Amino acid sequence: MAVLLRRLAVAVWLVAALVIWNVVFDAHVRSGASDYVKRQDAWAAGKGPRADMDAVMGGAVSRGLRVASLWTAFVLAPGVVILWRRKRSRSA
Repeated sequence: MAVLLRRLAVAVWLVAALVIWNVVFDAHVRSGASDYVKRQDAWAAGKGPRADMDAVMGGAVSRGLRVASLWTAFVLAPGVVILWRRKRSRSA
């Protein structure tokens, strides 16, 4: 029973990390889309240059990948350390 609970805890931890990655990445992509729309509105009103969708969204996706991956690493790191120490203490 204890093994099943540990496996369930690890599975929940991994799913939480995946959800966090997805939420953070999606927030950056939505922010990029909003920025693009604002820039296009400014261009249509004659108050700014035309926005390049590839440039705006490419930057948003790139930032999203970096930030989401960092957050996921922060979530996963403590669990990896705990599992590593636990395995090491069992083999000693």
